[in-house]
Amino acid sequence: LKLPMGALFRDGTRWAVYVVEAGKARLRHVELGHLNDTEAEVLKGVAEGDQVTLHPSDRIAEGVPMRPRN
Repeated sequence: LKLPMGALFRDGTRWAVYVVEAGKARLRHVELGHLNDTEAEVLKGVAEGDQVTLHPSDRIAEGVPMRPRN
């Protein structure tokens, strides 16, 4: 499974993403494998089909209401 680097950010010493679940942002810590400038291999933390937030801003936090953009 791969994610764009723009979806990943550091939460302390761990890598994390925000996943949209039931219309709310949920923080997920992920374990990464190989990385390059554009994408990262995800070993643990998200599953195929999960909707992740690209380029999360400071306004996104655990539980904040979100909806997908087309």
